[in-house]
Amino acid sequence: MPGSAHRPSSRWLLLPVEVKVRELQGKLLLAAFAAEAGFSTVLGDQNVLLHHLKRLPRGIYLDKSISRTKTRHFARLKQAGHHIAAWCEEGLVYLDRETYLAERVSLDSLGLADRFFAWGERQRGDIASHANGQADKVLATGNPRMDVLRPELRALYAAEVEAIRRAHAPYILVNTNFGRYNHYLGPNHMITLQKQRGIVRTAVEEAHLQAWCDHVHAMFDSFVAMLPDLAAAFPDRRVVVRPHPAENHDRWRAETAGLDNVSVLHDGSAAPWIIGADALVHAGCSTGLEAFLLSTPVYAYRAVRSDRFDAFLPNAVSHECASRDDLIAAIRAGLDDRPSDGPGREIVGTYIAGLRGPFACQNIVAALRDVDVPAEAFDDSLSARASRIGRDALQRGKRGLQRALSPAGGDGGYAAQKFPGLRAGEAGAVLEGLRAATGRFADVGVAAIPALPNCVIVRGAGQA
Repeated sequence: MPGSAHRPSSRWLLLPVEVKVRELQGKLLLAAFAAEAGFSTVLGDQNVLLHHLKRLPRGIYLDKSISRTKTRHFARLKQAGHHIAAWCEEGLVYLDRETYLAERVSLDSLGLADRFFAWGERQRGDIASHANGQADKVLATGNPRMDVLRPELRALYAAEVEAIRRAHAPYILVNTNFGRYNHYLGPNHMITLQKQRGIVRTAVEEAHLQAWCDHVHAMFDSFVAMLPDLAAAFPDRRVVVRPHPAENHDRWRAETAGLDNVSVLHDGSAAPWIIGADALVHAGCSTGLEAFLLSTPVYAYRAVRSDRFDAFLPNAVSHECASRDDLIAAIRAGLDDRPSDGPGREIVGTYIAGLRGPFACQNIVAALRDVDVPAEAFDDSLSARASRIGRDALQRGKRGLQRALSPAGGDGGYAAQKFPGLRAGEAGAVLEGLRAATGRFADVGVAAIPALPNCVIVRGAGQA
């Protein structure tokens, strides 16, 4: 059992999850491949992992970013004996090289990491050209989020797709990505947050971010105005609006109230909803790219445009529509004859590695095996936990006070929207799906960690 203090030593991977519906399946796949390579993985809610970092075994901590805000965090991790690897969750779809490097890439943070895993050659090249002698640690491996979209793993979603279709089909899926305006914590949250983090430090930078938020606001308004016409044009179909995890979902419910065949839903990962849809409509969102890879007809609604702020990749693999009439006509034509991919296949290969051949997870694990991490036992015994009871109670009290003083439900509610919990049984069911889809991982198991809520251990039989 995970509470035993007599386990054999193992090399450890610490794998925090920020947005459950976005990351869980891919990171479980990574943990399963890592188990085959002899690693044990602690996987779960990033806030829990960070809070309980001192009780975790020393290993490789795989972070979501190398931004400026990570430098002190990485320094503390290294001081505690951990190694650091990272990728950038925002590194697939970004405006341009200069903006991305300024906002998301800190050479100080990169300097503290052993490895950085790029989505593909384009991101690798952008970072490597800026890396000042650190280019060799930047590897174009691909990302686990793309692994679980590969045709070989399509069976992973079969039961969910069937259940979704039974409940909602036929339907048109509208995925939104307007967090810079319609954020869970309020329309000004992004500007406040970037200023607090030191990413926005000058009046020019604040004006740039404000203009970007204003553009997103205009896009939000264009989608709100489009939805009644879309719903009326397809009365025999449901229109499912799936907001981004960072958005205020209640705002969408309010905006669509009275539209009988429109539902605002955010259940489970996006992939089965995309597969089950007759069409997907987006506004420069990475789910447009996911729909393309999953062979669902995909449409970029671009009634509001900006050469300055619109991302290239999701629009390049979509059928672009400049007006409501254009969108409705394109979807109607696509329902009769599924549209072709166009030039998208050639474009995508520049941005995403690991779409064929070895999985991105395999590329990442191969690189992690070269990191010199000593084996260590994980003592999660009752005696080890008891010494921390007082400190943990104090921390829980502090977090409760912070939530009480926060507006609109505070960070606690926002965190719960992004990560609503994880149990070993749920993680085990995902692993079973990966096992069935790949024919691998027969000796890999999942176990709860009694002292760490919303976290699990993934390991092979040799580490059990």
